[in-house]
Amino acid sequence: MDHASLPPLRRRLVLGGLAVFAGPVLPAPPTWPAGPVRLVCDEATAHPAAILASRLAAALRQTSSHPVEPVLRASSDGMAGAGEVARSGSSGGMLLVAPDAVITIRPHVLRKLPYDPSSLRPLAVLGASPLVLAMPPARAFAKLADLVGTARIRALSFGTEGIDSSGQMALAKLRRATGARLLHTPVPSARETVQAIARGDIDGGIVPLHEAIPAARAGEIKAVAVTGPHRSVLLPGVPTFAEEGLGQAMVETLIVVLAPAATPLALATAMQAALVEAAHLSPMRTLAAALGVEPEVLAGIDAVRRVATLRERYGEIAQAVGLRAS
Repeated sequence: MDHASLPPLRRRLVLGGLAVFAGPVLPAPPTWPAGPVRLVCDEATAHPAAILASRLAAALRQTSSHPVEPVLRASSDGMAGAGEVARSGSSGGMLLVAPDAVITIRPHVLRKLPYDPSSLRPLAVLGASPLVLAMPPARAFAKLADLVGTARIRALSFGTEGIDSSGQMALAKLRRATGARLLHTPVPSARETVQAIARGDIDGGIVPLHEAIPAARAGEIKAVAVTGPHRSVLLPGVPTFAEEGLGQAMVETLIVVLAPAATPLALATAMQAALVEAAHLSPMRTLAAALGVEPEVLAGIDAVRRVATLRERYGEIAQAVGLRAS
């Protein structure tokens, strides 16, 4: 056999195999779960996490040659699937695709959770999406600085999708950084927050990009600024917090893949490799871009550190401003 003619990966495998052929045969560690893998997502079907979970399942079938199916629950509290995955043990048969809030924000602000956050471990980060600070068109400010200046003089009512959301953290960071009197007005969901802004029921809100875009394009709301480090390709004319001199209030929502903490290292490593390869496939990258999710593919210790850093920062903010559900 002409080993030089083989593709690099196959050549390494063949030569490696020849090198140990005469040695003892050892049982191979598990490199993928024995049965099918289910990708669970608690978000509504229009949420980027749910859309990406569905496409990721197909991509993983390609990169792992293993049966992988999406399980889209759209649970009312967004937590039922997280509990199921956290309790699913070490088989690797269930993974959670979710916004990072499931382990970075909720442990700090919710008194009771249907899962132990420490029983979930980040396998990968698929990308990051900014939020949008929006106002009713008739009351919108041209610049974020003008909004802040007004809110220092008189209080403005601002909505988010909940106390356990990235939007709430962005609002808390903005208030803390500027002293603006942006009073949180509880709204049941992101979509209802957008509707309340459009009706003029509230002075503004900080909402996920995917919920803001249709209303902004229709002229129903005015996008004043985005909370990410870069302008969104979907709202290219809208400046960032950093451009407006408020980079310290920047917030993004990460789309993460979580596994039970009990997952064996060999399984986790193999699944991480397949996830990274799947996330870099052209269909996944094209879909993420269309959803406004910036590519930030991380795995292993890089994903763990990224999420841990975010969780620590959110914990500091929650404690500093007294953010806690009653």
